[in-house]
Amino acid sequence: MRKKLLFVVLVCAVASMANAVTYRYEGNGAWENASITEGWTADNGATHPGVLPGAVDEARFNWGGATVTVSTAVPTVFRVYPGCDEPGNLTVHNGGVVTMTDCLMMAVGGNPNTGSTLTVEAGGTVTAGGHLWVAENAASTGTVNISGTVSIGGIIGLGGVGFGAGGIGTVNVLNGGVLNLTNIHSDMINLPSIHPGSLLSVSGTGKVTLPGDFINVVQAYIDAGRISGVVGWDQVNEMTVITVPEPVSISLLGLGALALLRKRS
Repeated sequence: MRKKLLFVVLVCAVASMANAVTYRYEGNGAWENASITEGWTADNGATHPGVLPGAVDEARFNWGGATVTVSTAVPTVFRVYPGCDEPGNLTVHNGGVVTMTDCLMMAVGGNPNTGSTLTVEAGGTVTAGGHLWVAENAASTGTVNISGTVSIGGIIGLGGVGFGAGGIGTVNVLNGGVLNLTNIHSDMINLPSIHPGSLLSVSGTGKVTLPGDFINVVQAYIDAGRISGVVGWDQVNEMTVITVPEPVSISLLGLGALALLRKRS
């Protein structure tokens, strides 16, 4: 019975992926627009299908540098591409929620594309179950500006895809912004999460979080000029944080890091 059930589940999963569609947004406009005359086009032959991308679909924004906006919670998709072979921009306004089960891919593809941006404004939320890749091609550039909340379930990769060297990827965690990461690679030579020339920058009251102890790893990226900020230890939540603290807070973060080092020894 279990084997039969497993077979049925696998068949359903394969069938779902077989029905996956790549949607491309034509021009400027709102993600929520499901018009049959403008907005989304589909690679399955439906020029303007009158529906929004769904759970197994890819959403691409690469129409000559056009900007697409999100102001509400849109349906969960598989992947999101702000910039793929051509530049494109995605802006998530206050109240906008974008969720993908796999990767957030920015400024990727075989053709170089420059100037692709993802802007998450205060009150906006972007969640990726997979990795964040920015700037695959050596001549590509991509920028993420965060004043809201972005959560990445996989690795962060700036300046390449799959750790191969690419272009320039920049993530700016601005005043009030939060970037929740899951992992960052310690091997800065063979498997760098942030390639030379790329940057993870924290300013104002912005904050980056990593679960567990990544203090030494983050400090190495700071020393190499690939992260701009101050690393510290959140004892209450047992997480590594990157901030630009007030002078008094700097001493408190230092005490937290010292306490962690003593605990190790």
